[in-house]
Amino acid sequence: NGTIEWYDKRTRDMLYTYRVPTPPYLHPDMMANVGDMRNTGIELALSLDAIRTSDFFWNTSVTLAHNKNEITSLSDDVYTTSRIMVGDAWVRGGSGRTTHVVEEGYPVGQFYGPEFIRIDDEGKYVFRDKDGKEVNSVTAEDYTYIGSAQPDLTFGWSNRFNYKNWDFSFFLRGTLGNKVLNMGRMTYGHPGYLIGANALNDPLIYQLKVVPEYSSLYVEDASHVRLDNTSLGYSFATEGINWLEQARIYVTGQNLFVLTSYKGLDPEVDENRNNGLAPGVEDREYYPKARTFSVGVTLTF
Repeated sequence: NGTIEWYDKRTRDMLYTYRVPTPPYLHPDMMANVGDMRNTGIELALSLDAIRTSDFFWNTSVTLAHNKNEITSLSDDVYTTSRIMVGDAWVRGGSGRTTHVVEEGYPVGQFYGPEFIRIDDEGKYVFRDKDGKEVNSVTAEDYTYIGSAQPDLTFGWSNRFNYKNWDFSFFLRGTLGNKVLNMGRMTYGHPGYLIGANALNDPLIYQLKVVPEYSSLYVEDASHVRLDNTSLGYSFATEGINWLEQARIYVTGQNLFVLTSYKGLDPEVDENRNNGLAPGVEDREYYPKARTFSVGVTLTF
């Protein structure tokens, strides 16, 4: 069996702090319900008993989801803005740069910054400016759209197997097409961290000799597949034991592995950074999810 669902969700009068003139207003900042957002997408779920015999059973289920997020309005007749710059890419020894833009026609989580080309022989960044020229430094006018934290596709695949008294299950899930800003790689990519604090090989590979700067170099593809959980169990025969209805022993594992090209600790990060307007950032203090194992016994009386 299966289901297909399509949705079109519209959110109106979102709250944000706008800059206003003084006078007539007494304060240059004012909170107002102005912004509008739209989410459209499709969700697919399929479940199938692939094999069913007297001794063996296999059920498999697949879920697929695609969502398109778009800011449809940021202004009205009173409160106006063309774009809102959010996020912070501060590193020691440098000045902070915003990381995302909230702009009409673009999704929440739109990365906005310099386009990286290479590191030159002097150990300096080479960026592409607004005129398409290769330069060592850029201004906000040279920023461009360098990826989105919104995935093109999210998916899950679960399987359950039973063979006589044995049971086994696993669940894979992941995303395709989303980006993550690797703040740890950006921060510790300088040779000054090489001794003592740095556990990366970037300083040896890139030979960077300037203070790290936010750019598309550190906005990485975070597409991934994660083995979220798996379980193996055995159910004992309880015929002849009047006081015991069922007995099962099992072992489970959580977060067993991740397949990804992302160079950070974990491609899944907290999405509530900057009140949810700057998602897809792995902070320097981020701790990866733990891999856990457990053994248990289930008794039913």
